Amino acid sequence: MLEGLKRSKFSKDKRLPVTSELLARIIEKLPSICYLAYESLLFAAAFPVAFHGFLRVGELVYTKLGQAQNIISIHGTQILCGAKGEFIRLHLTHSKGDQTGKGISIDIRKTDSTVCPIQLLKRYLRVRPNKNGPLLCHLGGKYVSRYQLSDILSKALNVIGIDSRATSPIHSGLGQLQKPLLKEFLMRKL
Repeated sequence: MLEGLKRSKFSKDKRLPVTSELLARIIEKLPSICYLAYESLLFAAAFPVAFHGFLRVGELVYTKLGQAQNIISIHGTQILCGAKGEFIRLHLTHSKGDQTGKGISIDIRKTDSTVCPIQLLKRYLRVRPNKNGPLLCHLGGKYVSRYQLSDILSKALNVIGIDSRATSPIHSGLGQLQKPLLKEFLMRKL
């Protein structure tokens, strides 16, 4: 076993983490990238929800044929008010971390930043077509694909002046790129 460890090649992750500051810059550029104001609202909601919910791309948008039932639906999304204020509750019917196969719910709290997921999701939901299906959909009701999410993110990063290959969010999900931020947050809580 030790011999195998010697042979294995560990490489440092060279991807740039997505921070809340970078997220704000990305969202700021969406109106100049998207053709429709609706699409700008759609992606302005998608990125912070993914970021603050630590979601994998496949939990939020369509990635593979036949797996549309695994993404967060409009009916699996609630904006609620609790003792600590407003929050989003997302129900995932299938998740890599769901060992029981029953689905899990994720709560996302309100933030004081300009990229508050609740405020941006509310703006999007006001104009979203009244159709069943995925939470994120185009004006005509079609699913948002992994390619479309990646393409818009890459364009925004390039407009900002960041090589989109440096972040590579599609490889492991927007939420996965925040692991250093999560670690820092947990250390402060302890």
